[in-house]
Amino acid sequence: MPQHLKILTDSELAGLLRSGDAGAYTEIFLRFNRVLVAHAYRMLGDRDRAMDVVQDVLLKVWQNRESLQLSGTLSGYLYRAVRNRILDEISHQEVVERYVDSAMAFVEQGRCPSDDLVIEKELFALVEKEIALLPENMRRAFILRKQQELGYEEVAAQLGISEAAAKQQVYNAVKLLRLKLADLLTVMLF
Repeated sequence: MPQHLKILTDSELAGLLRSGDAGAYTEIFLRFNRVLVAHAYRMLGDRDRAMDVVQDVLLKVWQNRESLQLSGTLSGYLYRAVRNRILDEISHQEVVERYVDSAMAFVEQGRCPSDDLVIEKELFALVEKEIALLPENMRRAFILRKQQELGYEEVAAQLGISEAAAKQQVYNAVKLLRLKLADLLTVMLF
């Protein structure tokens, strides 16, 4: 990357960006990525999600570079864009969370609160598919604990692992299923 870009002001970089200068975009990325991820992390508490949000925002900046209008500083614009993206994600996530909770109730209790039999069957099939895709030990621990309703001590005994390991396997399975079901339900709903 040309060294002269490092000494340009943010507004000069924004001008070059609007004209399609990929080097200016790279400099903006290098200049702001770390601080934007830290900002997003403070809001989300999840480093991976923070990095994803910032990458999405910076990608949109590149995609919409020709129409980029700054009413203040470039840094202010980027901070607002990250904040707004997070707020949109949080409100969307709340909707998805309600459906994920319903799906997890189905998994854990073997029933679905939905009255629609077709949706219930589709949901059951999705859940079963995702359970089958879990790593072997995680899947076995999950099934023993959540579907067969065994205690962690019994799960540990059956799998030949410690009780702490059994708890961790079940926790990891639930976390992974929540993530996968959230993604699947997002696609189904929207």
